[in-house]
Amino acid sequence: MRQTLACFKAGLVWAVFAGLAGCTEASSTRDFCPDNVWTESAGQISVTVVPGSPVRNDFGPGFFGFNLPWFQFQDGLMSATDGAVPHRDLAAYLSRFSGAYYRYPGGTFGNYFDWKSAVGPVEARVPQKATGWSEPRVIRFGIPEYISFLESVQGRPWYVVNLFGRFRNELELSVLQAESQGLFEHIQQLAVSHPAQFREIKYELGNELDRDAYGWSAEKYTKRATAIGRQFESGGMSSPQVVPLEDFDALPGRSASEYNRAVVGQLPESINDYALHPYYAGRPGGPPVDNRLRHICAVLEDIQAVRPGSQPGIWLTEHARWPKGKVNSDEWKANKPRTNNLDAALHVGDFLIGAAQIAPIKSTFLHALHANDAPWALFVRDYKQDKLIPTAVYLGLVLFREGMAEQVLPSKMRSTNTAKIDGGHDARALVMQTPDQGAYKIWLVNHADRKNEVTVKIPALVSRTLQVEHKYLAHADASANNSTAQPGMLAIQTSRLQVQANAAGEIRLTVPMHSLSAITLIAVSGQALKR
Repeated sequence: MRQTLACFKAGLVWAVFAGLAGCTEASSTRDFCPDNVWTESAGQISVTVVPGSPVRNDFGPGFFGFNLPWFQFQDGLMSATDGAVPHRDLAAYLSRFSGAYYRYPGGTFGNYFDWKSAVGPVEARVPQKATGWSEPRVIRFGIPEYISFLESVQGRPWYVVNLFGRFRNELELSVLQAESQGLFEHIQQLAVSHPAQFREIKYELGNELDRDAYGWSAEKYTKRATAIGRQFESGGMSSPQVVPLEDFDALPGRSASEYNRAVVGQLPESINDYALHPYYAGRPGGPPVDNRLRHICAVLEDIQAVRPGSQPGIWLTEHARWPKGKVNSDEWKANKPRTNNLDAALHVGDFLIGAAQIAPIKSTFLHALHANDAPWALFVRDYKQDKLIPTAVYLGLVLFREGMAEQVLPSKMRSTNTAKIDGGHDARALVMQTPDQGAYKIWLVNHADRKNEVTVKIPALVSRTLQVEHKYLAHADASANNSTAQPGMLAIQTSRLQVQANAAGEIRLTVPMHSLSAITLIAVSGQALKR
């Protein structure tokens, strides 16, 4: 989460133009991100499917994930009557994301995590220091509880390996090697008794150790990551290891590009998966969405420069809308609602649409799965009623998760920019198709403070009569959100209509102001909608 703080400290001013100031990008990204990622400025809004192979053929549940910081999760999402199990509402809410990844024990908390104090009987666990403002806490949501949680939500495991030590206390590499060896052996045992939960486990080697108080060089990081990563092999572990790369120029005298190339070049060739943490749409720490997408493209270019011909996987193990202002400042606190209200959902949706069109991006983990009175809460907790209330960001994710299809098609997006969004567009869209070619599905965001007509052009629709199901999340006030006072202010709505495509394969749809949409198109005749 803290990667953008250094950008703020450096006094950087974000330009409207993507690729400037502070989050360094390579100059050319065309080979790594197709043109369909970007939105062209125009006098009207349209999305056109263009010739070419699908961008993806396996777009599925694993594209979604959540960063799960044990400390915040334990504080806000555990049962009021039984502090060892999650809140009774949680499984139902998260079951809508079956197949998602859950990143445990979280980011920064992962750098201090002593796994030995997170197993065994809760009453026997030694308290751990996790923050500078709280006393050491017993980990009630430990590894066994995490496993049970995964089973209840049909989730996939993701574990952040501790390369640092304890809170504000860096341990010797030899000590961490011994700890990690024990951890790997423990997880191997768990994999026998819980094969479904550990079939696809991935290990992220540390969290943001290049920045802030850590300030590790590429050389120091790769030495530790390589030494601890070897134990995966010696322990018979076959799951991929994932290495964090830089999101901006975090170290004096070394650009993100230089740092990333050094890390990639010093890693064992068996490692080909990398993590990034893009935060966006909240100056100065959160640059425009397109800036973060272009940085991902630049990272891919850096990897290819060092390892030509490789097929890297990019895992966005934290992403979210940045609130605005310096961390813990009055402005920061005042802008907390910007991280999970409808406007935040619009920017998250905008980012996901762009990310879905960059094929090497394997998954996107929203920060963060908690319900505390702090930025990025996915839920609001009503303690009087003992209920969880979904935020706008949660609802937007559900809308997209339930409105996806396996094939992502190449398309060209054009848009107005009456909302004056950084990056220059009111709308962004993604076009998908089911494998049986029976339906097209569209994700679309409209930032504008007015309803907009969108032209959708798909050659296969020529002169077809179509049934349209339009599910959407919208409100006249972009700052709207659900709360204990108004738990039902926002909800997903559905409309259905029949439309006739013209001879060019065009239809026109109207989307509400400040809206996220998931649209399904099915031919009335029931015939396949071949491209």
